[in-house]
Amino acid sequence: MKKIFSKILSITALSVLITSCSSDSLEPSLVQSRDFTLNPPSTVQDLNLLANGMYKRMVAVPYYGRDLIIYNEVRTDNAYSNNASGRFLNVGTGTLTASAAFPTDTWTQIYRVIANANLIINSSITGAAADDLKAQALVARALAHFDLLKLYGQHHVTGQGGLEALGVPYVKTYRDLNQLAPARNKVSEVKQFIYADLDAALPLFGSTLDYTKINKQSAYAIKSRVGIYFGDWSIAKDAAATALGLGTATIVPQSGFVSSFAADGKQVNSVFELVQLSNDNNGINGLYQIYGATNYGDVVINDTQNFQAIYETADVRKSAFMIGTIAGFQRNIGKYTKLATNTKVIRYEEIVLNYAEALLETGDAAGALTQINRITAQRGATAYTVANKANVLLERRRELAFEGFRFDDRVRNGLGTPTSPKATTAFAYGDYRMAFPIPQSEINGNAAMKQNYNY
Repeated sequence: MKKIFSKILSITALSVLITSCSSDSLEPSLVQSRDFTLNPPSTVQDLNLLANGMYKRMVAVPYYGRDLIIYNEVRTDNAYSNNASGRFLNVGTGTLTASAAFPTDTWTQIYRVIANANLIINSSITGAAADDLKAQALVARALAHFDLLKLYGQHHVTGQGGLEALGVPYVKTYRDLNQLAPARNKVSEVKQFIYADLDAALPLFGSTLDYTKINKQSAYAIKSRVGIYFGDWSIAKDAAATALGLGTATIVPQSGFVSSFAADGKQVNSVFELVQLSNDNNGINGLYQIYGATNYGDVVINDTQNFQAIYETADVRKSAFMIGTIAGFQRNIGKYTKLATNTKVIRYEEIVLNYAEALLETGDAAGALTQINRITAQRGATAYTVANKANVLLERRRELAFEGFRFDDRVRNGLGTPTSPKATTAFAYGDYRMAFPIPQSEINGNAAMKQNYNY
């Protein structure tokens, strides 16, 4: 963790006026240099700058701008890396090492997000505007640690203790000299801290539901996401129900499904998106290039798993506008259609599906059926006649394909990684490769940091 903090001490606040087409707009030349230990934030404007930097870091390539989403697709029955430009093959085939770039860059980037969040959370500034920004930061901190835990925690690795396995360090302070080399918290502790941050945030939010920022609706949605991941079904049900009752978002209709992914600006199903602008985006390193473009295009449909068979012929999600052939490979071409495509961190349909699964698991199969058929009714798909676990998970796969959900849905249900044209041997649930390695740079720089099993 010393390695992390040495990198983030001076890159903290990003101005809204800064624009860049580089893959990482966080170079020192583009950031307001300031030692926040000696000169802490003192105005709401300072907090706004820190929040802007927090969101900018979230949408960077190693996090929601590409890599986190791709990690959760190329290890599944949805997609794999064909190694067209040398990207993500080691992730998809389970050949990552502790010195590899992907686990190192994502670990560092997510803790950069946490650094900004902590500066906001721990500021002494008061008032409604400050409270709302602190609420955003608390949720961002919770989500960041949740994403770290899913990647690096060993709770899905056989023999490591389940919820008592090693998770990740839950960092709550900025540049605390007594916490520069923290040990890893247990998974159970990280889970507890995530819920605590979410619950602390909820009373602080204002009434505005700006889809380009974390708001009360997206906070409840994230809580429901955490709940279904851990099997906390009552928590997930209540959080999803509350989220669905806030705001005016709804399921995008069949007629607008394709265009909703290509359009700019707020859509009827927008809940929380990280913005990519025409003059400020991840460029050739973003999701569009890795999915649909021919100059990279490493991530293609896993044709050994008969992916297209999950859709009926008339289902808009199978249409030629969503799935197509480029350079001899079947590809996702309907989601992330240009360089400036926003990352849809949460859309309304995910909350519906979270609610459906939580209803099913708490004994309300009829309610779950109603919820999943709200989506089939708007996709040209046949309505389900029964709600069971298989149908709920199938509808999640259909609706959320290529958006970074599939690996988590598989492992939380005890499934490992299937074969693909590049990964000809599957590895079962419980394999050590369910978790990424802790970056070797962190092991070298922190005597308290323990490496994951078998790396």
